[in-house]
Amino acid sequence: MVKRLFSKNFLPFGFFPFLTGFFLACTGIFTMLDIIEDLNDLLHFYSLVFFGIGALEIIYALQMKKENSNKKWNIALGIFTASIGLIIQTEQTHYVEILSFYIGILLIFRSTISFNLGLDVLSHAPHKGIIALVSSFILFGLGGMLVWKPELFKTSQISWIGISLLYSGFVNIYIYDAFKKISTQAVVDYKKNHFVNI
Repeated sequence: MVKRLFSKNFLPFGFFPFLTGFFLACTGIFTMLDIIEDLNDLLHFYSLVFFGIGALEIIYALQMKKENSNKKWNIALGIFTASIGLIIQTEQTHYVEILSFYIGILLIFRSTISFNLGLDVLSHAPHKGIIALVSSFILFGLGGMLVWKPELFKTSQISWIGISLLYSGFVNIYIYDAFKKISTQAVVDYKKNHFVNI
């Protein structure tokens, strides 16, 4: 089980999930600081970011090969993220509520994947796994509020979109950092006990 989930093939490409989380976090910070004031420019920015993140996640999943039991989830996440980028680009809406809806849907989907990954982490590192699962629930809640209760944010809706994206980035980085540490330890253990050829 450990070999299947946390093989040595994870290590050379572990920076891809870090970049994904980094870009999400930076996008959130840019949004919160209101660096891009025009809504259309913000839509273009989101579209480019989500296309890039989607591409990174697909490349990461393909590089993981057969050892990664979450390969299909990662590919689906990459395609879904890129699709949201395409929808935002073609929609060109002038309503923040519509943008909030799309971002919320994206975060709900990402939280579902994060929860699935958190379960894998939980079986090998309970403390980290619990934090990952709780973080995924919080992310789901943020996405749900953006989708179903955007009026709660009123004039600060853009700021809450930024906060949600920032949090999503942190969740992504945390979960894959946990994967990397478990993977590193698994490689060390297998090398020490001669269970696999490194």
